[in-house]
Amino acid sequence: MAQQNETFTLADIVYDVTYADLGYHFENGNIILYPDVDAETEDENVDYDMSSVHLYHNNGFCTHVSDLQALKGKKFVWESTYNENDEEAGCLCVQEHELLSSGTIEILDIQNNHMTIRWSGLANVYWNETYGADVPFDTTFTAEIPQDVAVYQLDAYKSTKTKIYDNLYLELLNLDTFNDHLKQISDDTPWNIKLPFKIIYFDKEYLEKYCLKQINWNTLQH
Repeated sequence: MAQQNETFTLADIVYDVTYADLGYHFENGNIILYPDVDAETEDENVDYDMSSVHLYHNNGFCTHVSDLQALKGKKFVWESTYNENDEEAGCLCVQEHELLSSGTIEILDIQNNHMTIRWSGLANVYWNETYGADVPFDTTFTAEIPQDVAVYQLDAYKSTKTKIYDNLYLELLNLDTFNDHLKQISDDTPWNIKLPFKIIYFDKEYLEKYCLKQINWNTLQH
């Protein structure tokens, strides 16, 4: 939910923030963040098609920290549509969903299970000459931090080991052998391969096998 008196500015139009949301999950031990904000204006001088906006991060972005509190004061800058990690700057929907030309996300504060974010940059609206390409926007909003997030993803391109929480890690084993098995599977073949991994807790290892059906295919494929 949005806080009172929060605004979103697009060029010379000032909107009231009506909804603010925040999602996140862990990937390879790092927090992947998904900010999301809606805003509307009741200004009769603004065309109806320009009266509401939706700013969001489609795929999330890696914060390179594993603790939410460590995000306070962090700033994430996109000089263009994508950064060096091929992560998009975000999207703005006015009439259509369009990628941002650039953007800056700054974590201003974290307290009482809420995160305050300032998000600014250049957006593509393609409405007319005034609201066309590279339209400046700026908004500050506060969103509730989801509790009990239990989604952990492992990108095997980057690492076969991920931190779950303090002193608890998961590590994939024999990934090369697993990839060889993948080459022999067609889309119609039932998945009956076991993917071995180990759990490391306080330096003690526990070996397990996990059914492939229960694992995010795109995340694990190496």
